[in-house]
Amino acid sequence: MLHAKKIGWTPRCGSRLIVFRKIRGMTAGYRRHSIARSMSPTTFTSPIWITTGDWMCWLRATRGVSWLRRDNSNHWQRLLLGVGNQERPNSNRGASEVRVGRWKNGRQFLATIEPWHGHQVVVYMPHSKPEEVPWQRQIVDEELRWGHAVWCADLDGDGNDEVIVGVRDRLNDRFGPGVRVYRSLDESGRKWQREIIENGGVATEDLAVGDLDGDGRPDIVAVGRFTGNVRIY
Repeated sequence: MLHAKKIGWTPRCGSRLIVFRKIRGMTAGYRRHSIARSMSPTTFTSPIWITTGDWMCWLRATRGVSWLRRDNSNHWQRLLLGVGNQERPNSNRGASEVRVGRWKNGRQFLATIEPWHGHQVVVYMPHSKPEEVPWQRQIVDEELRWGHAVWCADLDGDGNDEVIVGVRDRLNDRFGPGVRVYRSLDESGRKWQREIIENGGVATEDLAVGDLDGDGRPDIVAVGRFTGNVRIY
C-alpha cells in the first residue's frame, strides 16, 4: 500500500510504501511493515518475480526509478536504478509509468515514461549483475506529449517483448494522442523501431495487453478518458 501525506513536487511531499503480512497461526490479522520511507511523490507496479527468483517491485517517482528487494538478511533494500528526467526540478520530473520487458535470450529491461507523464519513452538495461546501479538508460522516443501508459508484450511472436505506449495529448499537427509500438532491433536496448498504430483516435489514459479472443495472439486495449472511448487493436 502506498501512503502519501500530501500531493506536490517538492521533497516535503513524501510518501511511504507499506506491506501487510499475515500473522501465522491466526485466522485474521496482519502485521504492518514500512519498507520505504520519505519518498517523493510515488506510484509503483505490482510485485513480480524476476529470473533470479527474487521478489521485487518497481517504484517510479520524481526522484527516478527504484528497485525494492529483500537482501540476504531478509531486510528491504532500495536501489536507485536511474534518476529519470530531472530537467525541470520544480515541475514534473523523474519517471512515471514503468513495466518490465524480456528478450528471448532471457535478458530483462525496464520501459518507462519520463519525466512524470512526460515526453520521453525510455528503456533501462541492467548490467551483468543487476544490483550494479545505475542501469544503462536509453531514450527511445521524444516526439510525444503526455505519455500516460506503457506495457511490454511479445506482439509478433519472435520471443522479444515490444514496448507499447499510450499517448494522451496532441504534440503538433503530425503527432496526436494514441498508441505506439516500439520493436527492439538488436536485443541490446540501443536500437528501436517505432510504429504508430493509432494517431488521434484515442487520448490514451491507460492501456493493457492480453489475448481477448483466444486466438493465441495478444490484443491491445486502449482507454481514452478525454475522448470517451475504448479501442481494441
